[in-house]
Amino acid sequence: MNLALPTHAPHGLRFTDAATDLGAAVAGSYDPVLVVVSFVIAIVAAYATLLTTTRVAAAVHGVARIIWLSAGAFTMGSGIWAMHFIGMLAFTLPFTVTYGWGTTLLSLVPAIVASAVVIHMMSTPRMGTFRLHIAALIMASGIGAMHYTGMAAMMMNADMLYDPALFATSIVVAFALAALALTVKQRLGERRLSGIAQLVSAVVMGCAVACMHYTAMAATVYIPGVGAAVPASALSNPSLAIGTALLSAILLGAVMITTVVDQRFGDIRDRLHLILNSAGEGICGLDTEGRATFANPAAARMMGWDAAALIGRPIHDVLRVTRADGTAYAPDDCPTSTSLHDGKTQHSNAETFTRQDGTPVPVEYISTPMHARDGHIVGAVLTFRDRTEQRALEQDVAQKQHTGQIIQHLLSLALNDTPLATLLDHALHAILSAPFAAIEKKGGIFLADAKDQTLHLAAHTNLADPIRSQCKTIRFGQCLCGRAAESNQLIHASCVDERHEIGFDGMAEHGHYNVPITFRGEVRGVIVLYLPHGHERSDDEVQFLTAVADTLAGIIERKTTEARLRRMAKAVESAAESILILDAAGVIEYANPAFLNYSAFASEEVLGRRPRDIALQNPDPESTAAMRAALLSDGTWSGILHIERRDGRVHDEEHTVSSVRDPESGRITNYVALIRDVTERIQMEQQLRQAQKLESMGRLAAGIAHEINTPTQYVSDNTVFLQRAFTGLMDAVAAGNELLTAARASNTDHGAIEHAEVAFKKAKLDFLQKQVPPAFEQSLEGLEQVSRIVSAMKEFSHPAQDKTDLDLNRAIQSTITVARSEWKYVAEMHTEFDESLPLVPCLPGEFNQVILNIIVNAAHAISDVVGDGADGRGQIMVTTRHADDCAEIRIGDSGAGMSADVRAHIFDAFFTTKEVGKGTGQGLAIAYNVIVEKHGGTIDVESAPGEGTTFIIRLPLQAPTEAEHTKEAA
Repeated sequence: MNLALPTHAPHGLRFTDAATDLGAAVAGSYDPVLVVVSFVIAIVAAYATLLTTTRVAAAVHGVARIIWLSAGAFTMGSGIWAMHFIGMLAFTLPFTVTYGWGTTLLSLVPAIVASAVVIHMMSTPRMGTFRLHIAALIMASGIGAMHYTGMAAMMMNADMLYDPALFATSIVVAFALAALALTVKQRLGERRLSGIAQLVSAVVMGCAVACMHYTAMAATVYIPGVGAAVPASALSNPSLAIGTALLSAILLGAVMITTVVDQRFGDIRDRLHLILNSAGEGICGLDTEGRATFANPAAARMMGWDAAALIGRPIHDVLRVTRADGTAYAPDDCPTSTSLHDGKTQHSNAETFTRQDGTPVPVEYISTPMHARDGHIVGAVLTFRDRTEQRALEQDVAQKQHTGQIIQHLLSLALNDTPLATLLDHALHAILSAPFAAIEKKGGIFLADAKDQTLHLAAHTNLADPIRSQCKTIRFGQCLCGRAAESNQLIHASCVDERHEIGFDGMAEHGHYNVPITFRGEVRGVIVLYLPHGHERSDDEVQFLTAVADTLAGIIERKTTEARLRRMAKAVESAAESILILDAAGVIEYANPAFLNYSAFASEEVLGRRPRDIALQNPDPESTAAMRAALLSDGTWSGILHIERRDGRVHDEEHTVSSVRDPESGRITNYVALIRDVTERIQMEQQLRQAQKLESMGRLAAGIAHEINTPTQYVSDNTVFLQRAFTGLMDAVAAGNELLTAARASNTDHGAIEHAEVAFKKAKLDFLQKQVPPAFEQSLEGLEQVSRIVSAMKEFSHPAQDKTDLDLNRAIQSTITVARSEWKYVAEMHTEFDESLPLVPCLPGEFNQVILNIIVNAAHAISDVVGDGADGRGQIMVTTRHADDCAEIRIGDSGAGMSADVRAHIFDAFFTTKEVGKGTGQGLAIAYNVIVEKHGGTIDVESAPGEGTTFIIRLPLQAPTEAEHTKEAA
């Protein structure tokens, strides 16, 4: 710098263009030593910056972060500035160059600001590609702004211009190398090579700063000229480079040493934090006032607090320690506080802390006081661990013991002759003794009816009256217990929800366990337990309930089987049919009371003997052989035997004999014989066959009636014709008589007249004229009667098998006509029919048979009183009327009437008051069956001795539905 020319500061950025005289430009030179020093300064500054960045990242919040961020920004900014300034001092021009203080110092600002922003971004845990490039751009902008501001501080006798291409290249180089440096730091840092990452990144970052500087210097063109004089305050000592370098080195060294020392202390602190943070037990530090000074993550996690939020809070207020009996400690009495007062270690393993959300946590804890060297208490350390799992294990053991005790108790009850209802009551009380169920102590046990798909409340405790009433019977799928039965799955409800279909006003909120009682896949019942509102499902509780339900299932099955066997035994004892049980040798082991009564044998006369010994076996060898063969092959033989009993009567008996085999060996162990007296049934079958014959005859009579009706019609028509012809003949005869009279008066041939007179006298015309017309009338009346009888026979023998709408009046009249021969000699028939009576759905043939039976019975009853009717006849009255929704038929007679005893049995099969051979006792039994069973109507009788008898039949005007008919029949 040996040109003594006036100097000036080339303010602003000016670029070369086509008018620039580049031939006048001068070139400068670099001091190699100072260039190297500039690179070293840049690299050291970058390394120091990266060290401070790690401290910024370590100081997550607070003043420490601001301090380290400021230190890092100043270190990086001043390092960049020092590198720039040394690089400028390393550059020599053929004229004097000085620097302005203000602008030189101002160039520090963009470097420091850019460094602060980039360090902040680099200290975040993860920096994506986009953020990385933004940081590189900010860093390049800061370096560029610092450099060109520093260039603007140069004062010389020359104009300073910039080559636009190299100017842009300098910025691009700064951005590219900054991005590369940050990428190296990030990638190597992710591989846990932090030292290498920082060194490589520092080299790249330092090179980015230096390369940008020297690229920008290459872009500068210096054209000598005349300028202002250099101010006296300007810096012009070349030795300033060495001073700047030394000062930067001292500053950077101090920063690096401070950073390393802080990092070492930070490592120790981090190791301690790592130990505390990794501890499985909760650890809290307390000051002398019982306030938390630190809390490790385990403590914060167990208590549900944020660790930072615990600091400064009284530990008693945070933990809310309660005793084993559930009572809370007063602040001064809490063991966590007393250790600070008495200096003694406090230990407990049966107390409870309370989480921030109010959840109790069983803990074991130790509060240990901390003493200073002089013995004074300076605080305490509280360590604690969650005993939830241990307590759960203890509760599990206790639960299993409790379950075992309950099951043992139930099994002991089952072994005794305890009724099922009593056993279920005991079982319910035992289940409700479980801690989770004892809170409400309310529930019930249902038994299932698989056939009807219903549940029936069999045992209950503390259920409200409306619930007991509404839950007496529940369908499968209804409400929670019905859903559990239908799905065969345990159902839990923490509250009353839409599945609760049964409830009542004022019902308290609650939860439920609904546990199916299942035996071999079939639901036998449901256990229902009430729970507090909001009670959550517990696997331990489910295991307990499942074990109890499985035990109950076996007990219910056993008790049900025992009850079924008792019912079967009672049914066998009470059966109307005779039952014998024989051993494999055919010896009688058991005879039910029905057999003893029927056979007239005593028990000791039967047991231990064979059937043939008491003449109960058909002596026919073919039947015996067939029975033996059937029992050995199919296992069952049925047949009818004719047996003579002790009373001498021969009975037709239906014997069904079955063999019983051992399920494992298949060997026959017993025979079971069912004996039914079918004498009456066979008689009824015979009568039925007779009735079928009569029905066939009725059908034949109907056909005959149809055939008779046609010729009768012919005769009737011809008789009418003859009647009319005879009337004309008589008119002709009358005219002849008139003619004859006139002939006499006119003196006609008297011989002819006499001859006509003789002929008329012989013909007895006067007699014929009087007698023939009545004869025609009687003939027509007889033919009309024949036609009515034929029509009545045809209607009476109506062959319809299905119900048809019937005119009852006409049907009854037809039956009266058919039965005329039975009553006409002993009774007078009176009818009073309701003409407004509508058609009634009936089986015509069977209805006519009922009316016929009653009319015939009425005639016989009157005959018993009046004999053959010679001394007077009785009365039969038949009336019909419309009564409400029924058609009512009354058939009364003036016979002898019936006693109350006879009246009580008249509809019984085979009951009759007639002499042997005169009645089967089936007529009124059939009438009852037809009216009540087949038509859904009623048949009643009013009678008293000496007052006659009246039968009252009521038939519905509409046929009953199948369901109504079944209900009425039941």
